[in-house]
Amino acid sequence: MEENARAVAEKYEAKLEEERRRLAEAHQEEKRILEEQVQAATEQAQAAKVYLEANRRKKDPTRAEEFRNPPGHWDVFFSYHQNAKGKEVGTKLHSKLTHEKEITVWFDQEMQDKAQDAMLEGVRNSRAFLLLMSEDYLNRPFCQMELREALVNEKTVVVIYEYADQSLLGQFFKDATKMGFGGLGDEEAVPLIFNSPSHSEVTISEIISKCNFPAAAPSQQDGGGEQIQLELRQQSACCSLQ
Repeated sequence: MEENARAVAEKYEAKLEEERRRLAEAHQEEKRILEEQVQAATEQAQAAKVYLEANRRKKDPTRAEEFRNPPGHWDVFFSYHQNAKGKEVGTKLHSKLTHEKEITVWFDQEMQDKAQDAMLEGVRNSRAFLLLMSEDYLNRPFCQMELREALVNEKTVVVIYEYADQSLLGQFFKDATKMGFGGLGDEEAVPLIFNSPSHSEVTISEIISKCNFPAAAPSQQDGGGEQIQLELRQQSACCSLQ
């Protein structure tokens, strides 16, 4: 009888311990979700505050400040979801555009002032807006803020993407339109191909062309540029089927 009672007690004690564990896990998950919601709301509030303040400065010249980053104007503003992949692409593009093509780029990793109002200044004072498409881009408050500022100021928006994300293009443009960012147009999207010097040259030249800058000098290799461009498109089509 005593052994049976002990077994029953141990059974219920184990069940009670399992319920305690499940309750603790549920509380932690609720806490995590709440923290994420608070963080998202904080980012949205900060972005809205900076956006309103920037527009006040535009309407009232007496509130104007010195440029937050020299020289105060750029050819291209690079907008991306801040993750390792985005920074890697941005660093590569900054090097190729700035050092090889003498095109100035607002890239936050190269700026002294990375504050939100400095971002808005960069968008307004750039000739074109280079958007690295990614799955989470439209969900980031600061990315939304930058894109909205570009469209309000009628900047040329050029969407670029990596092949690994090519399948996301269609949904990206649909979501952008639903969120009020219409008019981007998938015909402006440029695939990033850096697997060879020739493909890299064509990729950069196509980006520059979409930005409405003066076209880069054509290839001197007897029509090689046109052939590479054809290969680029064929590779893009091939990847889209995979």
